[in-house]
Amino acid sequence: FFFQAEDGIRDAQESRGLGDVYKRQGEYDEALKYYKKCLAVRELNYGTIHIETSKTYNNMGVLFYYQKKYDSALKFARKGLQIQEIKLGKNHVDTAVAYGNIGLIYLTMEQSNKVDKGIQLLNLSISILVEKLGANHPNVVFFTSKRDEFLNNRNS
Repeated sequence: FFFQAEDGIRDAQESRGLGDVYKRQGEYDEALKYYKKCLAVRELNYGTIHIETSKTYNNMGVLFYYQKKYDSALKFARKGLQIQEIKLGKNHVDTAVAYGNIGLIYLTMEQSNKVDKGIQLLNLSISILVEKLGANHPNVVFFTSKRDEFLNNRNS
């Protein structure tokens, strides 16, 4: 059993890596195939409420975001976030990044009822990240610039 689990974990890592490569190349359908394989292996080996499983949900959320499939992006990003809140807590850096990613999805959807929620999540993300990493950390700069860019475009 131990060797099967190790092989499964290795398969998940390889599948995630291949998914990442295909995503960077813009081959989203191929990337999704590998992310789904990774998710199946991680759920089997770790369970559905595990941080490794949440990472796969987050990767799939990003992939759907790139495809402009915002409802699917939101669905998978939320699944990842739920696990992170349980396993890491609401003030963890990875959870803060998830808040920021979901905030960006909401802003991109440009539905008036989603924009305020997007700004709230970005502000929460930035607040946690500044506290944990400092104001000059690349994640802080990224989420701050995306929020400010959106607000500037909205107000002009």
